Amino acid sequence: MSQPYIATNAQVGDAFNLPEPIRDLAEKLRLRALETSHEAREELEAGQRDELFLLASLGFANEAEREAKDLRTLLTAYAHAVASERPSLQEVASWQRVTPGNLRRRYSPIHVDAVKSLLGDRVSFDLVETAFASVDDEMLRDRNDQARNDYRMRADIRSAFTTFIDETADVLHGEGWRGRTLVESRFDPNPLRGYTGVSALSVETKRALTDVSPNLMEHALSRLSDDHAKYFEFERHAVEQAGVVPRA
Repeated sequence: MSQPYIATNAQVGDAFNLPEPIRDLAEKLRLRALETSHEAREELEAGQRDELFLLASLGFANEAEREAKDLRTLLTAYAHAVASERPSLQEVASWQRVTPGNLRRRYSPIHVDAVKSLLGDRVSFDLVETAFASVDDEMLRDRNDQARNDYRMRADIRSAFTTFIDETADVLHGEGWRGRTLVESRFDPNPLRGYTGVSALSVETKRALTDVSPNLMEHALSRLSDDHAKYFEFERHAVEQAGVVPRA
């Protein structure tokens, strides 16, 4: 006589708690991925010509993959390498369709350093943004009072070097050049192509400050206070300690 089927599923979620900084960033990455998908749906259903559809689809796929990978890497690095009370690593691996032995291949040392920074009293924005490419300043701003102060410093620095870029471009291309720029897709990685002296990467808000041209950063910091320079050195030291060589 056959035995009746017995459900063996166990409820998960009762024996493990994510620290608030990890949970908060994971939620923001998840929401960002959903927003990206929503924006792509609106844009790609607008009936663009075939070449733009192809390119925008590729841009969307790349961005969505990056966001999903950052979310997975953040949680795996925490669960496998940082957490003092780990969740079931068998389950962590199973839900990713890998074996437990392969979990260590899902992250690198810089991801571990970034996770530890998130859990510290002062988070290094640059370290986290270098480790997780889809994270931006806004996602880290409300970590604590120190982060809010550092966020303001970063905003000042970004504004200073963007102003310098604009001043240079105004001379080269005439005032109002931004308004004359044709941007056909939200997923265009270089909407400023064709403008000499202007780099889309330089004004990318998700880019770590230590990855900005040293010459450009020098011009920006020369317009700001000593506190801004000290803050930049804090970020430089954080990424160097993690084994990342700042842009030369």
